[in-house]
Amino acid sequence: MQSSDRITRFKAVQLCRKTLSRARNPPIDEFYKRGAVEILGSSLSSNHDDLVFEAAWALTNIASGDSSHTAAVVTSGIVPKLVRLLNQSAVNIAEQSVWALSNIAGDGSKFRDIVIESGVVEPVLRLLDRVWKQPAVVSNVAWMLSNLCRNRDPPPPRAVIKKLLPVLNQLLQYEGNKDVVVDTAWAISYASDAVNEFIEDIIESGCVPLLLRLLSSASANIISPALRAIGSLVIGTDEQTQAVLDAGLLTYIPALLSNKTSTVVKKTCWVVSNITAGSVDQIDLVISQYRKLKCSYLFQSSSFKVLALLVLSVPTVTNLVMKSSFHMFN
Repeated sequence: MQSSDRITRFKAVQLCRKTLSRARNPPIDEFYKRGAVEILGSSLSSNHDDLVFEAAWALTNIASGDSSHTAAVVTSGIVPKLVRLLNQSAVNIAEQSVWALSNIAGDGSKFRDIVIESGVVEPVLRLLDRVWKQPAVVSNVAWMLSNLCRNRDPPPPRAVIKKLLPVLNQLLQYEGNKDVVVDTAWAISYASDAVNEFIEDIIESGCVPLLLRLLSSASANIISPALRAIGSLVIGTDEQTQAVLDAGLLTYIPALLSNKTSTVVKKTCWVVSNITAGSVDQIDLVISQYRKLKCSYLFQSSSFKVLALLVLSVPTVTNLVMKSSFHMFN
Protein backbone atom coordinates (compact mmCIF):
# COMPACT_ATOMS: atom_id res chain seq x y z
CA MET A 1 0.00 0.00 0.00
CA GLN A 2 3.08 2.23 0.15
CA SER A 3 4.30 1.47 -3.34
CA SER A 4 5.33 4.40 -5.51
CA ASP A 5 3.59 2.70 -8.43
CA ARG A 6 0.03 4.00 -8.59
CA ILE A 7 -1.56 0.82 -9.93
CA THR A 8 0.23 -1.40 -7.43
CA ARG A 9 -0.79 0.88 -4.59
CA PHE A 10 -4.40 1.00 -5.78
CA LYS A 11 -4.67 -2.78 -5.98
CA ALA A 12 -3.18 -3.17 -2.51
CA VAL A 13 -5.57 -0.64 -0.96
CA GLN A 14 -8.50 -2.21 -2.80
CA LEU A 15 -7.54 -5.65 -1.49
CA CYS A 16 -7.34 -4.18 2.01
CA ARG A 17 -10.83 -2.72 1.60
CA LYS A 18 -12.28 -5.98 0.30
CA THR A 19 -10.72 -7.93 3.16
CA LEU A 20 -12.08 -5.47 5.73
CA SER A 21 -15.52 -5.67 4.08
CA ARG A 22 -15.94 -9.37 4.79
CA ALA A 23 -19.32 -10.06 6.34
CA ARG A 24 -17.88 -12.44 8.94
CA ASN A 25 -14.96 -11.63 11.21
CA PRO A 26 -13.20 -8.91 9.20
CA PRO A 27 -9.57 -8.70 10.42
CA ILE A 28 -9.83 -5.10 11.61
CA ASP A 29 -7.50 -5.60 14.55
CA GLU A 30 -4.80 -7.22 12.43
CA PHE A 31 -4.76 -4.36 9.92
CA TYR A 32 -4.85 -1.81 12.74
CA LYS A 33 -1.84 -3.37 14.48
CA ARG A 34 0.14 -3.44 11.22
CA GLY A 35 -0.21 0.34 10.79
CA ALA A 36 -2.82 0.31 8.03
CA VAL A 37 -4.64 3.34 9.44
CA GLU A 38 -1.77 5.76 8.81
CA ILE A 39 -1.05 4.31 5.37
CA LEU A 40 -4.71 4.54 4.32
CA GLY A 41 -4.89 8.06 5.72
CA SER A 42 -2.04 9.15 3.46
CA SER A 43 -3.95 7.78 0.46
CA LEU A 44 -6.80 10.21 1.16
CA SER A 45 -4.57 13.01 -0.17
CA SER A 46 -4.03 11.29 -3.52
CA ASN A 47 -5.00 13.00 -6.77
CA HIS A 48 -6.52 9.75 -7.99
CA ASP A 49 -10.20 9.41 -7.09
CA ASP A 50 -10.27 5.63 -7.32
CA LEU A 51 -7.51 5.33 -4.69
CA VAL A 52 -9.13 7.92 -2.42
CA PHE A 53 -12.46 6.10 -2.58
CA GLU A 54 -10.95 2.72 -1.70
CA ALA A 55 -8.94 4.22 1.18
CA ALA A 56 -11.99 6.04 2.58
CA TRP A 57 -14.01 2.82 2.39
CA ALA A 58 -11.32 0.81 4.18
CA LEU A 59 -11.10 3.47 6.91
CA THR A 60 -14.89 3.37 7.25
CA ASN A 61 -14.64 -0.32 8.03
CA ILE A 62 -11.85 0.20 10.56
CA ALA A 63 -13.81 2.98 12.28
CA SER A 64 -16.74 0.56 12.61
CA GLY A 65 -14.68 -1.67 14.89
CA ASP A 66 -14.33 -1.21 18.64
CA SER A 67 -13.45 2.10 20.30
CA SER A 68 -9.71 1.48 20.06
CA HIS A 69 -9.99 1.18 16.29
CA THR A 70 -12.08 4.34 16.07
CA ALA A 71 -9.56 6.12 18.30
CA ALA A 72 -6.73 5.08 15.97
CA VAL A 73 -8.51 6.71 13.05
CA VAL A 74 -9.06 9.89 15.07
CA THR A 75 -5.56 10.18 16.53
CA SER A 76 -4.02 9.67 13.10
CA GLY A 77 -5.48 13.02 12.04
CA ILE A 78 -7.84 11.50 9.52
CA VAL A 79 -11.04 13.30 10.58
CA PRO A 80 -10.10 16.68 8.99
CA LYS A 81 -9.14 14.86 5.78
CA LEU A 82 -12.52 13.15 5.67
CA VAL A 83 -14.28 16.46 6.32
CA ARG A 84 -12.44 18.03 3.36
CA LEU A 85 -13.54 15.15 1.16
CA LEU A 86 -17.17 16.14 1.74
CA ASN A 87 -16.48 18.92 -0.77
CA GLN A 88 -15.33 16.43 -3.41
CA SER A 89 -17.11 16.70 -6.74
CA ALA A 90 -17.11 12.90 -6.90
CA VAL A 91 -20.25 12.05 -4.94
CA ASN A 92 -19.15 8.49 -4.18
CA ILE A 93 -16.09 9.83 -2.32
CA ALA A 94 -18.12 12.43 -0.44
CA GLU A 95 -20.70 9.80 0.51
CA GLN A 96 -18.02 7.39 1.71
CA SER A 97 -16.57 10.16 3.86
CA VAL A 98 -20.02 10.73 5.38
CA TRP A 99 -20.18 7.05 6.26
CA ALA A 100 -16.73 7.09 7.88
CA LEU A 101 -17.46 10.25 9.86
CA SER A 102 -20.79 8.80 10.98
CA ASN A 103 -19.03 5.74 12.38
CA ILE A 104 -16.62 7.99 14.27
CA ALA A 105 -19.26 10.40 15.61
CA GLY A 106 -21.47 7.51 16.69
CA ASP A 107 -18.80 6.10 19.00
CA GLY A 108 -19.53 8.58 21.81
CA SER A 109 -19.57 12.23 22.86
CA LYS A 110 -15.79 12.67 22.70
CA PHE A 111 -15.43 11.55 19.09
CA ARG A 112 -18.69 13.25 18.10
CA ASP A 113 -17.31 16.57 19.33
CA ILE A 114 -14.01 16.02 17.50
CA VAL A 115 -15.97 15.53 14.27
CA ILE A 116 -18.01 18.67 14.98
CA GLU A 117 -14.92 20.71 15.88
CA SER A 118 -13.34 19.66 12.59
CA GLY A 119 -15.97 21.79 10.87
CA VAL A 120 -18.22 19.05 9.53
CA VAL A 121 -21.57 20.85 9.71
CA GLU A 122 -21.29 23.34 6.84
CA PRO A 123 -19.78 20.96 4.26
CA VAL A 124 -22.22 18.16 5.04
CA LEU A 125 -25.16 20.53 4.65
CA ARG A 126 -23.76 21.72 1.32
CA LEU A 127 -23.41 18.10 0.28
CA LEU A 128 -27.03 17.47 1.23
CA ASP A 129 -28.12 20.25 -1.11
CA ARG A 130 -26.12 18.64 -3.92
CA VAL A 131 -27.49 15.14 -3.46
CA TRP A 132 -31.07 15.94 -2.43
CA LYS A 133 -32.47 13.89 -5.31
CA GLN A 134 -30.29 10.87 -4.52
CA PRO A 135 -32.18 9.06 -1.72
CA ALA A 136 -29.41 6.59 -0.87
CA VAL A 137 -26.90 9.38 -0.27
CA VAL A 138 -29.44 11.48 1.63
CA SER A 139 -30.07 8.47 3.86
CA ASN A 140 -26.38 8.33 4.81
CA VAL A 141 -26.37 12.06 5.55
CA ALA A 142 -29.47 11.70 7.75
CA TRP A 143 -27.75 8.92 9.67
CA MET A 144 -24.72 11.14 10.16
CA LEU A 145 -26.86 14.01 11.45
CA SER A 146 -28.50 11.65 13.94
CA ASN A 147 -25.05 10.72 15.27
CA LEU A 148 -24.13 14.40 15.58
CA CYS A 149 -27.22 14.84 17.79
CA ARG A 150 -26.60 11.68 19.79
CA ASN A 151 -25.20 11.23 23.32
CA ARG A 152 -25.85 13.63 26.17
CA ASP A 153 -22.83 13.32 28.46
CA PRO A 154 -21.97 15.96 27.44
CA PRO A 155 -24.65 16.95 24.91
CA PRO A 156 -23.71 18.33 21.50
CA PRO A 157 -23.20 22.11 21.28
CA ARG A 158 -26.48 23.99 21.28
CA ALA A 159 -25.36 26.08 18.29
CA VAL A 160 -25.01 22.89 16.24
CA ILE A 161 -28.49 21.68 17.17
CA LYS A 162 -29.99 25.05 16.23
CA LYS A 163 -28.12 24.96 12.92
CA LEU A 164 -29.36 21.46 12.12
CA LEU A 165 -33.02 21.82 13.12
CA PRO A 166 -34.27 23.58 9.94
CA VAL A 167 -32.58 20.86 7.87
CA LEU A 168 -34.00 18.11 10.06
CA ASN A 169 -37.47 19.58 9.53
CA GLN A 170 -36.98 19.27 5.78
CA LEU A 171 -35.73 15.70 6.11
CA LEU A 172 -38.79 14.73 8.18
CA GLN A 173 -40.79 15.40 5.01
CA TYR A 174 -38.41 13.58 2.67
CA GLU A 175 -40.09 11.29 0.17
CA GLY A 176 -38.56 8.26 -1.46
CA ASN A 177 -36.63 6.72 1.43
CA LYS A 178 -38.19 5.69 4.74
CA ASP A 179 -34.80 5.39 6.42
CA VAL A 180 -34.23 9.12 5.95
CA VAL A 181 -37.36 9.88 7.98
CA VAL A 182 -36.51 7.28 10.64
CA ASP A 183 -32.95 8.56 11.20
CA THR A 184 -34.14 12.16 11.20
CA ALA A 185 -36.79 11.41 13.82
CA TRP A 186 -34.09 9.73 15.92
CA ALA A 187 -31.89 12.82 15.54
CA ILE A 188 -34.64 15.02 16.99
CA SER A 189 -35.37 12.43 19.65
CA TYR A 190 -31.72 12.42 20.76
CA ALA A 191 -31.65 16.21 20.86
CA SER A 192 -34.92 16.45 22.82
CA ASP A 193 -33.55 14.04 25.41
CA ALA A 194 -30.21 15.81 25.88
CA VAL A 195 -30.82 19.03 27.84
CA ASN A 196 -33.90 21.13 28.60
CA GLU A 197 -32.60 24.08 26.57
CA PHE A 198 -32.93 22.03 23.40
CA ILE A 199 -36.67 21.53 24.00
CA GLU A 200 -37.43 25.19 23.37
CA ASP A 201 -35.22 25.21 20.26
CA ILE A 202 -37.02 22.16 18.87
CA ILE A 203 -40.47 23.62 19.49
CA GLU A 204 -39.51 27.00 18.03
CA SER A 205 -38.15 25.30 14.90
CA GLY A 206 -41.70 24.24 14.00
CA CYS A 207 -41.05 20.51 13.91
CA VAL A 208 -43.76 19.47 16.39
CA PRO A 209 -46.55 19.23 13.76
CA LEU A 210 -44.17 17.23 11.56
CA LEU A 211 -43.40 14.81 14.38
CA LEU A 212 -47.10 14.43 15.17
CA ARG A 213 -47.81 13.63 11.54
CA LEU A 214 -45.40 10.69 11.80
CA LEU A 215 -47.54 9.23 14.59
CA SER A 216 -50.07 8.26 11.91
CA SER A 217 -47.51 6.13 10.08
CA ALA A 218 -48.16 2.45 9.53
CA SER A 219 -44.54 1.73 10.50
CA ALA A 220 -43.59 1.32 14.15
CA ASN A 221 -40.02 2.15 13.13
CA ILE A 222 -41.19 5.65 12.24
CA ILE A 223 -43.62 6.05 15.13
CA SER A 224 -41.14 5.05 17.86
CA PRO A 225 -38.56 7.84 17.51
CA ALA A 226 -41.27 10.43 16.85
CA LEU A 227 -43.14 9.32 19.97
CA ARG A 228 -39.96 9.35 22.02
CA ALA A 229 -39.21 12.90 20.87
CA ILE A 230 -42.75 14.04 21.73
CA GLY A 231 -42.51 12.38 25.14
CA SER A 232 -39.30 14.25 25.89
CA LEU A 233 -40.79 17.56 24.76
CA VAL A 234 -43.74 17.28 27.15
CA ILE A 235 -41.31 16.78 30.05
CA GLY A 236 -40.39 20.44 29.63
CA THR A 237 -42.13 23.45 31.15
CA ASP A 238 -45.91 23.71 31.26
CA GLU A 239 -45.70 26.21 28.41
CA GLN A 240 -43.68 23.80 26.29
CA THR A 241 -46.07 20.96 27.06
CA GLN A 242 -48.98 23.20 26.09
CA ALA A 243 -47.36 23.98 22.74
CA VAL A 244 -47.30 20.26 21.95
CA LEU A 245 -50.90 19.82 23.13
CA ASP A 246 -52.01 22.81 21.06
CA ALA A 247 -50.48 21.13 18.01
CA GLY A 248 -53.02 18.30 18.50
CA LEU A 249 -51.11 15.58 20.34
CA LEU A 250 -54.12 14.13 22.17
CA THR A 251 -55.98 13.43 18.93
CA TYR A 252 -53.33 10.83 18.07
CA ILE A 253 -53.42 9.02 21.43
CA PRO A 254 -56.44 6.70 20.89
CA ALA A 255 -55.02 5.23 17.67
CA LEU A 256 -51.58 4.84 19.25
CA LEU A 257 -53.08 2.92 22.16
CA SER A 258 -54.65 0.58 19.61
CA ASN A 259 -51.36 -0.03 17.83
CA LYS A 260 -50.43 -3.67 17.36
CA THR A 261 -46.85 -3.03 18.51
CA SER A 262 -46.62 -3.20 22.30
CA THR A 263 -43.62 -0.87 22.49
CA VAL A 264 -45.63 1.85 20.74
CA VAL A 265 -48.44 1.41 23.27
CA LYS A 266 -46.01 1.55 26.20
CA LYS A 267 -44.34 4.70 24.88
CA THR A 268 -47.76 6.26 24.40
CA CYS A 269 -48.60 5.55 28.04
CA TRP A 270 -45.30 7.18 29.00
CA VAL A 271 -46.21 10.27 26.97
CA VAL A 272 -49.62 10.52 28.66
CA SER A 273 -47.95 10.11 32.04
CA ASN A 274 -45.57 12.98 31.25
CA ILE A 275 -48.50 15.22 30.32
CA THR A 276 -50.22 14.49 33.63
CA ALA A 277 -47.19 15.91 35.43
CA GLY A 278 -48.16 19.31 34.01
CA SER A 279 -50.61 22.03 34.96
CA VAL A 280 -54.15 21.58 36.27
CA ASP A 281 -55.59 22.59 32.91
CA GLN A 282 -53.42 20.06 31.11
CA ILE A 283 -54.42 17.30 33.51
CA ASP A 284 -58.09 18.23 33.10
CA LEU A 285 -57.63 18.06 29.34
CA VAL A 286 -56.34 14.50 29.61
CA ILE A 287 -59.15 13.51 31.97
CA SER A 288 -61.76 15.01 29.65
CA GLN A 289 -60.64 12.47 27.06
CA TYR A 290 -60.17 9.72 29.64
CA ARG A 291 -62.99 7.51 28.43
CA LYS A 292 -61.79 7.81 24.84
CA LEU A 293 -58.22 6.98 25.84
CA LYS A 294 -59.36 4.08 27.99
CA CYS A 295 -61.87 2.48 25.69
CA SER A 296 -59.89 2.71 22.47
CA TYR A 297 -57.45 0.08 23.69
CA LEU A 298 -58.97 -1.50 26.77
CA PHE A 299 -61.31 -3.94 25.07
CA GLN A 300 -58.88 -4.88 22.30
CA SER A 301 -55.86 -5.80 24.39
CA SER A 302 -54.95 -9.09 25.99
CA SER A 303 -51.82 -7.57 27.50
CA PHE A 304 -52.46 -6.92 31.19
CA LYS A 305 -49.01 -5.38 31.50
CA VAL A 306 -49.93 -2.72 28.93
CA LEU A 307 -53.31 -2.16 30.55
CA ALA A 308 -51.56 -1.60 33.86
CA LEU A 309 -49.32 0.99 32.24
CA LEU A 310 -52.36 2.76 30.84
CA VAL A 311 -54.05 2.86 34.23
CA LEU A 312 -50.92 4.18 35.89
CA SER A 313 -50.49 6.87 33.28
CA VAL A 314 -53.91 8.47 33.59
CA PRO A 315 -56.08 9.02 36.69
CA THR A 316 -54.21 7.10 39.34
CA VAL A 317 -50.95 9.02 39.22
CA THR A 318 -50.51 11.11 42.33
CA ASN A 319 -50.00 14.38 40.52
CA LEU A 320 -53.21 13.97 38.57
CA VAL A 321 -55.25 13.20 41.68
CA MET A 322 -53.70 16.04 43.63
CA LYS A 323 -54.16 18.73 41.01
CA SER A 324 -57.21 17.88 38.95
CA SER A 325 -60.79 19.00 39.34
CA PHE A 326 -62.72 16.25 41.17
CA HIS A 327 -65.79 16.62 39.00
CA MET A 328 -63.81 15.64 35.92
CA PHE A 329 -63.73 12.02 37.06
CA ASN A 330 -67.53 11.77 37.17
